[in-house]
Amino acid sequence: MIIHLIRHGQTNWNKNALYQGTKDIPMNQIGVEESRMIADRLKHFRIDTLYSSPLKRAVDTVQSINAHHKLDIVVRDNLREIELGEWEGLNREQVKAAYPKALGTFTKDTVDTRPPGGESFKDLSLRVQETLRDIVLSHGEDDEIVIVTHGGVIKNIIADILRMSLPDRRLLMIDNASLSTLIYNHEADAYFLRRYNDTAHLE
Repeated sequence: MIIHLIRHGQTNWNKNALYQGTKDIPMNQIGVEESRMIADRLKHFRIDTLYSSPLKRAVDTVQSINAHHKLDIVVRDNLREIELGEWEGLNREQVKAAYPKALGTFTKDTVDTRPPGGESFKDLSLRVQETLRDIVLSHGEDDEIVIVTHGGVIKNIIADILRMSLPDRRLLMIDNASLSTLIYNHEADAYFLRRYNDTAHLE
């Protein structure tokens, strides 16, 4: 089974390095163009099903892709980005000034610590891994699917299949409108990373 993981196109909050989380921020004009370019990259792929986060930036990206495929889009709530609570809309310096203790704790323990009103990386991991498991078990060995989601979600999936620790997920980089591809072998119940953070279509 082939699983293509795609991050949505750029938003202004991405551009300005603001904590975005689950705020429903749309793509900017660059992001719209990036979504068109990734759609063009995938137009000849044999795709059976398209999955998406419910957030607008992901839905608009998957709709661009679907212009070439005309499939039903399956929206899964647990593919949304990590919830960052009161930090959303702020940059790191603003968070450091307003929440110095919470940020310090979060920096030391990125697994279990939750931002005020948010969720931890462990929370994210549990819901993402459960959803990915549910998706792959609903497909056959020869299926090819696309999941359009967010940087934090894709990092979590890749870190998990590479058996990286949750804190080490920060070492991964997932660019806007990038393509990463997994192979899942049903018989072995094993994932293989074929392609990582590919942005050749944007160059």
